[in-house]
Amino acid sequence: MKRVPRNKFLDGCRIFCAGFFLWDIVDDLVKLQPSVLSYSDIVHMTIEALAVAVLLFSLRVSYQREHVLRRIGHDKDRTLSALRDCFDSLLRERFAEWELSAAESDVALLAFRGLRIGEIAAARGTREGTVKAQLSSVFRKAGVATRAEFMSLFIEDFLDLSTTHEGGTNTTLKTAT
Repeated sequence: MKRVPRNKFLDGCRIFCAGFFLWDIVDDLVKLQPSVLSYSDIVHMTIEALAVAVLLFSLRVSYQREHVLRRIGHDKDRTLSALRDCFDSLLRERFAEWELSAAESDVALLAFRGLRIGEIAAARGTREGTVKAQLSSVFRKAGVATRAEFMSLFIEDFLDLSTTHEGGTNTTLKTAT
């Protein structure tokens, strides 16, 4: 997960303002004698005290929310990692089931990722004709005729893995937490 840096400027502004208002309250109390405080002085210092409290409270809430969001982000990263691992094992399982060679597995994976035949050939350092022959072999072993059918095999299997079972728990997400 990409870490979003904390807005230190905004935090600094809050702390500065809280400090300024707090200093102003203390300064007013030192300069004015408590027995001579007028109603407007009391209202003024009360408003400043509330401003300090609100600023410090908003800073605390901001830190708490950031902590919660980071934890949620971390949980989502773990779930995504578990899903990737599950999908990777599904791919490997199917490739082994179809008895694909290492080259056919590479070509099948690159085709699944959406690379064109020319791109697959360039990535593997082979000719397009070789890639076409390997893809045909993969499709034949998988029992499909097109790339879309090939991809749908995995999508169906993957969706079957993550369906809701008894008790309303999701097995894919359950393994990630």
